[in-house]
Amino acid sequence: MKKINAQTVRTIVIDEGDKLLDENNINQVKDVIKTTMKDRQLMVFSATISDITTNTAKDLMKYPEIIKIDEMSPANSNILHYYITCEQRDKILMLRKLVAGLNPVRAIVFINKMDEIDITTSKLRYHKLQAYGIYGDSPKEERKKAIEDFRNGKLQILVASDLAARGLDIKDVTHIFNLDLPEDPKEYLHRTGRTGRFGENGIAITLVTEYEIANIRNYEKVFNIKIEEKSLYKGNLIDKKRSL
Repeated sequence: MKKINAQTVRTIVIDEGDKLLDENNINQVKDVIKTTMKDRQLMVFSATISDITTNTAKDLMKYPEIIKIDEMSPANSNILHYYITCEQRDKILMLRKLVAGLNPVRAIVFINKMDEIDITTSKLRYHKLQAYGIYGDSPKEERKKAIEDFRNGKLQILVASDLAARGLDIKDVTHIFNLDLPEDPKEYLHRTGRTGRFGENGIAITLVTEYEIANIRNYEKVFNIKIEEKSLYKGNLIDKKRSL
């Protein structure tokens, strides 16, 4: 964009490296790197990273050094993880009931397909909910205003894709709702990590069909967390067994 003199850049930081170095973004990243001096420093950060991404990062560096932090569980212990079973066609209805019953201060709803963000947002707005949808390629000013309105309490619900929510650092996000299961299991941590920040508690609720419960069990095993099954009864979350 020629906003700065690239020859003066001494360090390039690539945050969320697992996304920015994937096949959808790598060429743009390379184009930026090529404009800078060869002796600049390149740093890549990511909470989760694959061998493929690691090798891609190495190819961009002269003398790469890898630093890893190992934890027993990468999940934030301040977050309660729940799932609710329903039919695919009923997920929007269940989401509306959850918002009405739990009345989150700020909630982020995650959807996989960007073309369904507008549909979901419109349905929530139709029922008088303060919702707005953002995308990874949303215009900068539009995205900025939506996030500011969300941060300031003008919006209760932000509907987003995984890419759009990367890097969001907003205080008092009380609830995360997964309307779709993430395509990459590692994205579950990125999604739920938008709540329970700054020492606060958070709740992550995933809506699944009977066929998707196996994915929930996989998350529990991989991330060493407990995801409890819940039902919604008179606006409250209760244990599934109690509702039978």
